[in-house]
Amino acid sequence: MAIIKKKTWPEHFELIKSGKKNFDLKLTGFKAKEGDILVLKEWDSKKGRYTGREIKKKISYVMRTKKLEFWSTKDIEKYGYQVLGLEEIRAKGFRSPILTVDGMILDSSPCPESKVLLVKRAVYPFSGYWVLPGGHIEYNETAEKAIRREMKEELGIPVKIRKLVGVYSDPRRDPRYHTVSVVYFCQKARGKVRLNREASKFKYFSFKNLPKKIGFDHRKIINDFRKINLE
Repeated sequence: MAIIKKKTWPEHFELIKSGKKNFDLKLTGFKAKEGDILVLKEWDSKKGRYTGREIKKKISYVMRTKKLEFWSTKDIEKYGYQVLGLEEIRAKGFRSPILTVDGMILDSSPCPESKVLLVKRAVYPFSGYWVLPGGHIEYNETAEKAIRREMKEELGIPVKIRKLVGVYSDPRRDPRYHTVSVVYFCQKARGKVRLNREASKFKYFSFKNLPKKIGFDHRKIINDFRKINLE
């Protein structure tokens, strides 16, 4: 089994991370076989560097070709190629929610004067809105491992899980698709916060003076935490 590392663009990274994109198209400049591990490293073309985020996937099928003889050159020039992602046909009406995690981080031990860390999103959905840091749970990953990974990717610092805050499953919480979020109260390690491309800034807000524009259902999560832990 070989480990193959390749770059991928942010828009493709998000699609693969969410599970919506289950294929990748690469030039045959390297040898890959079924069972190899493909490590896709997110590349920020504007900054000319890697973001630090990566996804590991097992290669299940490989097709190599320099030309497809069952299409004429004329048709190829006229229509071009399209790559189709395939998945199993499930029972009619059966769809599963996508699992995510969010992290609640305070500037002090929980007390009425505590402030909560929010980040300002720079990507769809809720671009320009303040949210709790978090993201998708990857396949074969526990929720606990996911929250630690997401905090490291989004904030650049490790965290310790203190307790489970709750599970939030409103089908309307995310405009893209139905997500279920496992929310943890976390304690961050010492160090400077370093945001990735998904957020433009971060700030600690008083529970009594939250910003007007809060994305997803994070206002409800924050208020629930305040009622249970700070009052």
